[in-house]
Amino acid sequence: MKNYCYDTKSAPLLIQLLNLMKNYSTEEYFEAEYASEILTTLPAGYIDKSICACGITTVALENDIPTIIAVPTRELALNKCMSYPNVRSDKRVLAVMGEVSRTDIDNFEFTDGIIKIMVTYDSIDKVKHLLPACHLVIDESNQLLSLATLKPEVIDNLFQLAYHYKDNVTFVSATPIPVEYMPEWISSIPQIKYHWKNTVKSTPILCERTYPIRSLQNEFLKPLKEKKTLTVAGKSFSKVIVFVNSVLQIVNIVKEVGINKNDCGIICGENITNDLKIKGIPRYRTGEMPIFLFVTSSGFQGIDLYDKNAMTIVVSSTTKNWHMIDMLTDLKQAVSRQRDKSNPNYGSYIYIYNTSIHTVSEDELMKKIDQIRRKMEVNIP
Repeated sequence: MKNYCYDTKSAPLLIQLLNLMKNYSTEEYFEAEYASEILTTLPAGYIDKSICACGITTVALENDIPTIIAVPTRELALNKCMSYPNVRSDKRVLAVMGEVSRTDIDNFEFTDGIIKIMVTYDSIDKVKHLLPACHLVIDESNQLLSLATLKPEVIDNLFQLAYHYKDNVTFVSATPIPVEYMPEWISSIPQIKYHWKNTVKSTPILCERTYPIRSLQNEFLKPLKEKKTLTVAGKSFSKVIVFVNSVLQIVNIVKEVGINKNDCGIICGENITNDLKIKGIPRYRTGEMPIFLFVTSSGFQGIDLYDKNAMTIVVSSTTKNWHMIDMLTDLKQAVSRQRDKSNPNYGSYIYIYNTSIHTVSEDELMKKIDQIRRKMEVNIP
């Protein structure tokens, strides 16, 4: 192994950009670990919750205010809904997505008649009739920028609805997009940042490589397969959670490394196209984690993973057109998926990246962001 680095000054530009100054109209400092300890409602506005897993979404789901939470993926909607009712709350939560009809929504028996809905961004019109009576929460709002290039009509529509109900809408993210690169009207709503005690800062083991995927295979996965345990920069582990945002790349990695499909799993978008691509690699949902767990961007947002032995590895995706923008937000999300604090590697992760991808100047990066913002504003007030 070589060139493992803890010095964040030598990190690529995207990591340095995480420290860009942002202006907030309100900053609140909480002597609490979870939002439910001090909040019963979420204020309207643009919230930087600072850290993942602080329980902001839990507050919105468990209070007595009718609430519709818009999320980017089916996986996140289902993950949250399947956890209710629970020991904390008797609320029943409905997941609204492609196959759910207006009749399904109208006939659903919400606990005490209090609406609690998790809806994917592209199904928001199915609950539009309920918005006048509900608090609208746009969760994982950091995804809006990248999705604007992939699903412009969906994001335009979501922004238009948010604008119409802007006095009762809350944007939430641990890695929010600076408001100057969002539709102009968002700058007029409250900008709020939360600070929490007992915050654990993630420590990167930085691996600058010309060929990140090849490095992943030869330096990490093959040795782990052969030796059963691996030690990198003083950190030992017997399992890995690997973030690579390409199902085809994951399939090729499994083949190249020679991983037994019984020893691996994948979290990716649930659709027929992906079913055909993964070729027998089991979809991981819950329970005992496999030795090699691969996660695409479907797992970056809100999904909880628990294991006492796993190390997180994030690989730069050089095929993304907006790689620097995506990783600026996705990196923090990815390294927060491991939630087991008894794991000795909790708070650490390996980041394999190609430095040539990060040589764009900040001015050039900001121009690219501005181009996306202008596209989003075409049909948005």
